[in-house]
Amino acid sequence: GDMRKLGMHEVTTLNWSFEEDVRGYAHAGYDAIAVVVDGRFPQKLLSTPLERAKQLLQETNLKVSSVNAAALYDLDENRKPLPQLERARQRIDLTRDLNAEELLIVFGPGAYQDLQQAWQLGRQLLREILPYAEEQGVILSIETLHPLYMPDWSICNTIQETLEVLDEFPSPNLGIFLDLYHIWWHRDVFQFI
Repeated sequence: GDMRKLGMHEVTTLNWSFEEDVRGYAHAGYDAIAVVVDGRFPQKLLSTPLERAKQLLQETNLKVSSVNAAALYDLDENRKPLPQLERARQRIDLTRDLNAEELLIVFGPGAYQDLQQAWQLGRQLLREILPYAEEQGVILSIETLHPLYMPDWSICNTIQETLEVLDEFPSPNLGIFLDLYHIWWHRDVFQFI
C-alpha cells in the first residue's frame, strides 16, 4: 500500500538548512519530514520561499507529516498572556499550502499564570481558530507535553487533559499528537492509547 513508513523531524538536524533536510532525509530513504516553525528553533522553512520549499518536496517525493507548532498564546514582556490567533491562521495556511497531514497545537505557557484562567484562555482561542482550520481542511493536533514543559510551552500535560479538550470540541479536524518523548511517564499509557 501507500502507507507512510518513516519520517524525520527537522529538530534532529538543527544545523542543516531546509534544503539539506529535505535532500538528506529523502536520500536516507525517509518518506516524510516534520517541519519546524516554532520561533525557539532555527527558522529553516520560514526562511525558504514557499514555492521553493514546495518544489524541493515535489522533487524528492517527501511528504510533510506535520508542521510544528502553533502556540495559542505567548507571554508578553509583563508576563501577561498574548493571544496568537493571527499567527495560528498563518500556520494553518502554511499547513494547507504544504499539503501537510497536521498542524501541532500547543496551548501556551503556564508560568506566572493562574492555571484555571490559562485553561479558559486556551479553550477560548481553540474555539476561535478551529472553524478556520475546518474551512481550510487542516487537521489540528494538540500535543501533550511533559509537565516539565508546562512553564514555557504548554499547560496541556496529560493525555487525559487532552482527551477532555477533544470531548469538548468534537470535530474531525481536531486530534491528539502523541510524542513518546513527552508521554512515556504516563503509568497507563497503553490503556489511554
